[in-house]
Amino acid sequence: MVIAYLQHHPPAEIAAAAVQMPPTPDAETNYLSATHLAYVGQIEAALTMLKRPVEEGYCSYPGMDSDPLLANVRSQPAFAQIRAAGEKCQSKFLTDRASNAPRSGTEFLIKQ
Repeated sequence: MVIAYLQHHPPAEIAAAAVQMPPTPDAETNYLSATHLAYVGQIEAALTMLKRPVEEGYCSYPGMDSDPLLANVRSQPAFAQIRAAGEKCQSKFLTDRASNAPRSGTEFLIKQ
């Protein structure tokens, strides 16, 4: 699809290729597919694909804010919603990681 886009194939051909890009069980692969869809101008398909990894715990934030391949979708209202969910996902991850961090030996001795 990206190669067809770069070779200036007709938009209908690009759209047909986009439809053939199903989501996979791998959230990171779905994120990459979303970036490719966005790059070739398949905005709705890109947003649908980008939402999946965030829902699956691949937070994609803050990377989605600076990923150049997502430039075409950042102005979309749906992107703002996905971004907010990604930010919430990352915040939860950081909180969970902090609360489950292993204790150092010093903390263990002080609490004994």
